[in-house]
Amino acid sequence: MDTLKRIFAILCMLTGTGMMGACSDFLEEKPEISTSIPETLNDLRLLLDDATHINQAAPGLIELGSDDYEVDYTVMTSRPLFEQQVHLWDPAPAFQLPDVTLHWVNPYQTVLIAHVVLEGLGRIREGTPQERDQMRGEALFIRAFAYFMLAQIYCDPYVPGGENTAPGIFIRPSSDFNEPSFRPSVAEVYRLISDDLKAAYDLLPETVVYKTRPGRQAAAALLARVYLAMEAYGEALDYAELALGYDSDLVDFNTLPVTTSNPFAPMSREVIYHAICASASLITASRSQVPVDLYDSYIEGDLRKTVYFKQKSNGRHVFKGGYSGNTVIIFTGLAIDELYFIQAECQARLDRPGDACSTINHLLRLRWEDDTYVDFSSEDKLEVLDFVLKERRKGLLFRGLRWSDLRRLNRDARFRTTLVRRFDDSDVTSELKPNDPRYTYLIPEDIIRITGLEQNKR
Repeated sequence: MDTLKRIFAILCMLTGTGMMGACSDFLEEKPEISTSIPETLNDLRLLLDDATHINQAAPGLIELGSDDYEVDYTVMTSRPLFEQQVHLWDPAPAFQLPDVTLHWVNPYQTVLIAHVVLEGLGRIREGTPQERDQMRGEALFIRAFAYFMLAQIYCDPYVPGGENTAPGIFIRPSSDFNEPSFRPSVAEVYRLISDDLKAAYDLLPETVVYKTRPGRQAAAALLARVYLAMEAYGEALDYAELALGYDSDLVDFNTLPVTTSNPFAPMSREVIYHAICASASLITASRSQVPVDLYDSYIEGDLRKTVYFKQKSNGRHVFKGGYSGNTVIIFTGLAIDELYFIQAECQARLDRPGDACSTINHLLRLRWEDDTYVDFSSEDKLEVLDFVLKERRKGLLFRGLRWSDLRRLNRDARFRTTLVRRFDDSDVTSELKPNDPRYTYLIPEDIIRITGLEQNKR
């Protein structure tokens, strides 16, 4: 079997029985285990460089429940039932097979590819130590990234100082389907994620040839994101600053072609690690628009108002400024601007309001028209934190971060948000209150039936 067929067979096996027909059509026979196991280091490299299964695997549920967007009622009702239910925060969305694939199978494919690579490195002896370390580091990184995204969707938020004994996400112990999945606690899930990333950091190179591959900056940046979700602000600050030590250069928005359909090219200057979500089709520019109050929060002189948005024929505005370089696809990767927002928030929370002001001002000067931004200044910790969080809201929309932020910030009475779905063309409404159990999605019933593991509570 040639390399292409061998790698495709591996991915077919990772996908599960639902794809076996397509795999067999391609191979003209059911792939045998002996011909599907990677045989060379190059086979492992091909798996790690498979952008479709690694860099494009973010589940749409990471964004679909957020308040980054609105849709008309007629648009919503024209979409599949599952999308309608998710948009209205139905307590039990009815997963169909395509939904299971997009929002469950895809990220777990990434996890299983990571296992195949790690197991292959234990069996294949070729390659230099540097090559092998890099590949091991990449596998640990992509596994951690997939698990972290799944944790924002399918298990309860991490509570600092709490026991965090609620069931976490499903963990795959290996690539062997005979080994059952298990559900460790939320605390254990986050420990697994952080351990993987710390090990990856030590193994990865400082520089990478392609932004679809992680380096040390990416591992540190993801650790900063993970610790922020855990409300471990000291650790989040440490890793944000570690990541910024590799590259801290921001794009000056005054240099961008602001009137173009998308001012950012794919893999743009601030991107550290490229990852996208292509499974949130309800949010595409042709179907959705930005909430009026969010759009109006960008005031005169703020270039983000023209860099991020364009006007529709109905007078509403849609988002166009994604680092994916495509208005149909959401960027969910890691970028330098996010690190500044993490740094500023953590500085404010750790009683360093002056440093937080300095950090956020440095970022915002490059987001406003030249010589128009007035530095924000305050020694009041809460005032600074409130300012930073409002700017984070405006600076990181449509990045797969808002859902995680809501889960985290809703635990603080000062920053709680009640989400409401309203429609100009219908009286239908729906509401999602802070800390509602619906912030944790149900696991697809087919998965519960197959595994026999516990369903999330309602």
